[in-house]
Amino acid sequence: MNKENKKKILQMTSWAAYIAIVVVLTVINPLSFGPIQLRIADVLLFMPFFDKRYIIPAIAAVGLSNFFSPVGLIDVVGGMTSAIIGYVFFVRIKNRYLGVTINSIVTGLWVGSMLHFMWQVPYVATIIYVFIGSEIVAIFAVWFLGKVFIPKMPMFEDNRDTLKPLLSYFKKNR
Repeated sequence: MNKENKKKILQMTSWAAYIAIVVVLTVINPLSFGPIQLRIADVLLFMPFFDKRYIIPAIAAVGLSNFFSPVGLIDVVGGMTSAIIGYVFFVRIKNRYLGVTINSIVTGLWVGSMLHFMWQVPYVATIIYVFIGSEIVAIFAVWFLGKVFIPKMPMFEDNRDTLKPLLSYFKKNR
């Protein structure tokens, strides 16, 4: 097997493991679904901030995770749509914290509206609850992935050049 094939197999294996971890962490968390959400697994959904190759696996992970939602297929489509809209915004914004905040706003509006229409829960309160849960996880994710996880993972070696400005920022601000 040549080096290029090994690299592709490693990438696909890491994507499969990534998707599986997100799905399992979502499904076992009792706060993953409903008007008040705190999805710990969403920490991993910010991987595309650091490696854009994770955008498609992240969207797939959202869809597969939401398959287990009490709302089912509607949540699959709604969650994936929200993820796509959020990723369009946050991969284009240089400031990571502003990017995740905009992503959390999109998630709060989209998912909060969907929950309101599906379960007739209070509209504004649900948007705020979903936004707050998403923002707590998002801010932690940017810190955790940027300072703890990414710098220590050899699978990101090929992507170090694009990560250098971000990694040097975190090293300076320890």
